[in-house]
Amino acid sequence: MDKLHYTLHIEGLVQGVGFRPFVYKLATGMHLCGNVSNRTDGVYVDLNASSQELESFVERLNTEKPEVAFIYKINVHRPKTQVRYNSFKIIPSLNETSQITQVSPDIAVCEDCMTDIRSQQHRVGYPFVNCTHCGPRFSIVKALPYDRANTTMQSFAMCRRCSHEYHDVSDRRFHAQPTACNSCGPVYYIHTPGDFSYSEILDRFSIEVNAGNLVA
Repeated sequence: MDKLHYTLHIEGLVQGVGFRPFVYKLATGMHLCGNVSNRTDGVYVDLNASSQELESFVERLNTEKPEVAFIYKINVHRPKTQVRYNSFKIIPSLNETSQITQVSPDIAVCEDCMTDIRSQQHRVGYPFVNCTHCGPRFSIVKALPYDRANTTMQSFAMCRRCSHEYHDVSDRRFHAQPTACNSCGPVYYIHTPGDFSYSEILDRFSIEVNAGNLVA
């Protein structure tokens, strides 16, 4: 089958919802070559595919997308300059338009992350656990496209373990922008005499709030 170069512009709630990792896994699972990236106005996919493969790819984008994603429109066109790709990659984001896409709201912690809080060595008791399925999104965004460098997580360099998870296509934290743990992520403190664990700090916060005091 002859493969042509197509560009897909996907509009909707497609940033901060694990959409690029989803596209990567879908394309590689279909043995298609190209790339995917965030831009200020949505997600773009460049793809080498036959007409039948393209039709199947677009259908699966709609039917298998991440649960919290919403696709408003998929625009498909064939560039005049045809490019041949030899693999599929997530490439750096681009800021090429004044149009702005939707950004996901913060998402409640998923069951897998709750399990990590109890059992994963570098995340036991860690209050800011997250993955591509859950965690902070809108509350940490400083600019678009949605990438770690454009969020408040920019100041927190990932440790070796978190970086490995972030780059591992089989991990659910693959390209999860707020990825962090006890070793490298944000922390919170209580400025009062004594040493407190995270759970003890939360208990102390509750006591202060119930007593009518302010906690910031």
